[in-house]
Amino acid sequence: MMTAKLPANFDPSKGLSIDQLKSLMPDEFKNFNPTMIQGLKPDALGIMSPDQFMKMNPTAMAGFTPEQMKAMAPEAFQGMTPDQMKNLGTKVFGSFTKEQMENMAAEAMKGMKPDQFKSMAATALGGLTPDQLAQMGADIFRQMDPKKLVAMAADAMAGMQPNQLGSLSPRVFGSIKPTQLDQMAPEAFQGLTPDQMMKLRATMMSVLSPEQVAEMSTRVLKVLNPAQFLKLAPEALGEIDPAKIPALPPAALGKITDGQVDALDPTQVDKMTTKQLRALNPNACDAFDAEQLDTLTTAEAKALSPKCVKNLSTEAKEALG
Repeated sequence: MMTAKLPANFDPSKGLSIDQLKSLMPDEFKNFNPTMIQGLKPDALGIMSPDQFMKMNPTAMAGFTPEQMKAMAPEAFQGMTPDQMKNLGTKVFGSFTKEQMENMAAEAMKGMKPDQFKSMAATALGGLTPDQLAQMGADIFRQMDPKKLVAMAADAMAGMQPNQLGSLSPRVFGSIKPTQLDQMAPEAFQGLTPDQMMKLRATMMSVLSPEQVAEMSTRVLKVLNPAQFLKLAPEALGEIDPAKIPALPPAALGKITDGQVDALDPTQVDKMTTKQLRALNPNACDAFDAEQLDTLTTAEAKALSPKCVKNLSTEAKEALG
């Protein structure tokens, strides 16, 4: 049981034994300072409890060394607070382990500073959880480098927030891995910027889910290039709000495939501009059905290229009137 108090004559240079630390009451850690932290030996820190760690005076955290932090019991990090995180020295972050990160209280991540994150060991980021990532400040993402982003656990991306995604530089966002993009929360794409989209490799477009694409703004859809659009899953195209359809670049629609045409809802076709209709890939026009083209006005129907009209089915041609 943790019933013992800190010895009145506690000498940091001699430290606490495993048995002493094991029985020390959590409240005793409230009075610790950076000098006293030096008395916590690595072998003893290996059995520190979450309750003890939680009570640690935040100002004392500056006294931890990388060796001490690496030796800390992973479970102890379940008790970490934002103020404690904020006061940790930058150097100790390079010693964090994956197991420690997995156990860290999500709330503690609110206190993490950009310089601390920059020093974080890449292996530790493999233990990042969605709840932890959701608590991280936008400033961390604003200053992130590609190596740190790709080191993050893929499933942690489910916690990505719009302001976090929007804070990533286009270059960093362009380095994201397929497994990470796949796991990213759809709501996060509300923060996606046009500059970021322009850096996304065309091959990555097939990874995007319908739900993710549905959250993209018209500003982002406007910068889709033909190569990116070609790789967009038909199901994803079919989930775009009809009101956003006019934002799609005519040049991109020039690459539309049979599968993409087939996925279009009649309400989406109804929102296409004459420039978009004129630019449609003629080779994919055979996939249009009568219901999709039935809502086109005479002027819109005339905008279709002769090659497109030629490739329409008999039923689709009849729908044009």
